[in-house]
Amino acid sequence: MSLISLLDKYPPRTVQAGTRTFSYRESGTGPRTLVLLHGIGTDSASWVQQLAALAPACRVIAWDAPGYGASTPLPADAPTAADYADALLALLDTLGIGQAMLVGQSLGALMATAFAANYPQRIDQLVLTGPAGGYGAAPAAERAEKLNARIKQMQEQGPAGIAASRGAAMLSEAAGEDLRDFMGACQQRLNPRGYLQGAHMLNAGTLVEDAARYAAPVLVLSGSIDKITPEPSCRAIAQAFPCGYYRSLPGLGHGSYVEGPALVNRILAAYLGLDI
Repeated sequence: MSLISLLDKYPPRTVQAGTRTFSYRESGTGPRTLVLLHGIGTDSASWVQQLAALAPACRVIAWDAPGYGASTPLPADAPTAADYADALLALLDTLGIGQAMLVGQSLGALMATAFAANYPQRIDQLVLTGPAGGYGAAPAAERAEKLNARIKQMQEQGPAGIAASRGAAMLSEAAGEDLRDFMGACQQRLNPRGYLQGAHMLNAGTLVEDAARYAAPVLVLSGSIDKITPEPSCRAIAQAFPCGYYRSLPGLGHGSYVEGPALVNRILAAYLGLDI
């Protein structure tokens, strides 16, 4: 079955949290809930293989971050990771989720770590995949260059240009055209405002500072040939947690959960104690 056909089984849902709208995809039932946070260039659809594989063991929620899908953008043009963490708290409260197993991919790892640091009592377990650490500690000139490049590209090329230029970097060279097309479709759905808010958050983010404030165990995963968040940076992030563990994913790129779902799902199930 193609990923597009599989995705039809998990259509977006929406819920109101005060004045905010959140969109998300859901599968499964059970006493425990797994919440999946996507990266800057994808959306809830990218988790379709986890929605399918992990549903027998728990409730699975893949959110569209503020400014993605039908989720209301955050009020500030340059939000912080803590702002996304507060938005996630609002969604969990609205859905009646007291504690969540949280998986954050890339930019979603910044959000997940901020949430864990600020609301540790709401975390069941925490996993980061291909975590983006943020550029908050980089020199101002370097940060401005990176941010301006993203802004210019979105303004001049739009989501289609993002998909064309950045899509290939998400996966390894061995990935098939079906996976490339699927990831490209995710990127073409980008909302420019939401993407640029994410870019500002990434530009100011300092994941390692939040990591130091979260004492519980954390698993960090990284594709061995990830070109966007290479293994050395992911290992360093694992080491920034008081109780961080690192595991390499051989032969996989940045979108490891899309490209290598069987391996990633087995690791998640084993670490989180899910019977699939």
